[in-house]
Parts: sequence; C-alpha cells; structure tokens
Amino acid sequence: MTRIAELFTRYRAALPLAAFLLFLNTAKDVFGRLELRTALCGLSFWALVQLSYVYDSLFRTKEDAVNLPGTAQGRSRAWPVFAAAALPAGYIAWLGFWPMIAIAFLIIPFYSDPGLSKRRLKEVPVLKNLVSVLHFWLVGVLVPVLLGHDLSVPLFFSVLRSAAPLLYFVFLLTVLLDVRDLRGDAEAGVRTIPVLIGGRTAAAALGALFAAGGWALFHVGRPSEALLPAVLALFSFLALRPRGRAFYEWLLAAVNAFFAARLLMPG
Repeated sequence: MTRIAELFTRYRAALPLAAFLLFLNTAKDVFGRLELRTALCGLSFWALVQLSYVYDSLFRTKEDAVNLPGTAQGRSRAWPVFAAAALPAGYIAWLGFWPMIAIAFLIIPFYSDPGLSKRRLKEVPVLKNLVSVLHFWLVGVLVPVLLGHDLSVPLFFSVLRSAAPLLYFVFLLTVLLDVRDLRGDAEAGVRTIPVLIGGRTAAAALGALFAAGGWALFHVGRPSEALLPAVLALFSFLALRPRGRAFYEWLLAAVNAFFAARLLMPG
C-alpha cells in the first residue's frame, strides 16, 4: 500500500482522476445516464491525461529533486509512454476527437521537455496554469458535450460560459499546488505565481478568491456547488503555514470526493 501511495504521489494521479470524474459528471448531466461508449471515451482520455503526467515525470529536473525527496535528476526513456498511449489515442481518434490528440502532442512536449526550448511552458507564470485549465475544460466538459451534440460556434461559447466558474476554481487550484512546490521551484528558478509574490501572500489571496467564488455561487442559488470552493478556501488559509505533500494529497482527495459524491447523487 505504501508503494502504491508513493506512485500515486510521484505521478500526480489525483488530478487526472479529477478530470475523469468531471467528465463522468458532465456526461451524466448531458445524457442523464452513463453508457458504455461514454465510459470508454472517458477512460481513454483519463489514460492519456495520466500518461501526460507520467511523461512529465520522465524529465526529473532540479525542482523535482527538491519537491519530491529521493528523486534523482535525469531523463528516462519516453517510448514506453508513447506505446502505452497508442490504444487510448487510437480509440479517441476513431471517435472523431483527433484534433485534441494533435493539440496534446503539440503542447505536452513543450510543457515538459527542457531540451525543446530554453523555457518549458511549465516554467512560464500563468501560462502553465492555463494549460491545466485547458485540459480540464477539454476533457472534463467539452468532450462529453460533443458526444451528444455537433460542434458549433454558439455551442462552443455556451459550454465555455457555463463552465466559467469551474475553470476559475481549477485555475486557483493549480496556483495552490504551486504553493506546495514553492521551495523546489524557487531553487530551480521556475517563476510560478507563488514564487513571484510569496507563498503566504498567494495562499491568503487564494483563500479570499475561493471564498468569494463560493459566496457568489451560494448567492445565486447553487449551494451544493459552493461547498467545494469553501473547502478549498479552508485549505488555502491552512497553507499559510508550510505544509508537507500529504496535506496537498488530502486537498486533492477532497476535490475527487466532491466530484464522486456529485456523480452518485440522483437526478
């Protein structure tokens, strides 16, 4: 069990799981039920997202060595990851979502591989957070909608508008995870938002922004949706003091528990 927990942390499995649970929730909202084709599509995207995190872990840089004690710097072979991605990528392309596969293969290497450019995308403040927001929106929201509807400009902007509160919270969550990695990022010269403004300042601002977003949802009559930002606000304020990685694993577990509970709710 300890080894499994270490792998879960090493390959950052909680966020891909959250994207998958969000996919299932959106699909349930769209279709009213979950069918085999929908579930297979979601599983395929989950596999690709998780493999993108595995791919990122192949490039063990200075910040990884600090943030994940016991991690040696260096680069591992990438071909097993691409081989594992062939089946889910093929199924997704067969469903007609090949443009998303193309987008992923364009973005992911430049996000992770330090050998492709002077600065990886993950080293650019705000942009690295927006990449995570993009994958959550594409995988968790847009894809399940497109399983039941043809893409059009009005539909695209309607889905984007309806998902705006969620994307706001996902962006803040990615910044909170940068607070977790503050020490290693600062030592390696990776300029994340917490590195630029300070961990305590970032945690306090995030707590206030999560609380404001939760209050807004409650105010417009969406109290069940306001629960998650309220919990994230609490974690943000608790992060004013330095916390270990286990604290952030509990944070991500709370996110996944929220999506899982929502999925199990009737109606």
